[in-house]
Amino acid sequence: MLGVVDPQMGHAWFFDSFKSGVQLDFKQVVNRAFAIWNANQAKCYRAKLFWQTTKIPKQSSSFESGYYVCMMMRDIIKVPTPQALPNMFDDAVWDQLHIDTFRTQWAAYMTDVIDNPASSE
Repeated sequence: MLGVVDPQMGHAWFFDSFKSGVQLDFKQVVNRAFAIWNANQAKCYRAKLFWQTTKIPKQSSSFESGYYVCMMMRDIIKVPTPQALPNMFDDAVWDQLHIDTFRTQWAAYMTDVIDNPASSE
């Protein structure tokens, strides 16, 4: 599961590749942090986050969980506007080829970071 929050828009997106829904404790922590942020911004304390669960590829087992979260973060960072978040993933399962390709990309990136620490900053 992965959460993305835009406090200025008052919007939170929930990405869950197991389709289990927003966990109550996760939602409570984020809502509380949003209330504190609002108070520090001298905004209305009663403002609430608008939560949206987005459709993302469903993972078949918990083994790939880290890869799913990393692939989602990589793709979310590339999104030009938050309004595009709800529709950026389809409901298909990422197959083994997607995961293997990401593993290769991640390994190449980390190898470069380790070999050239100054160039990764």
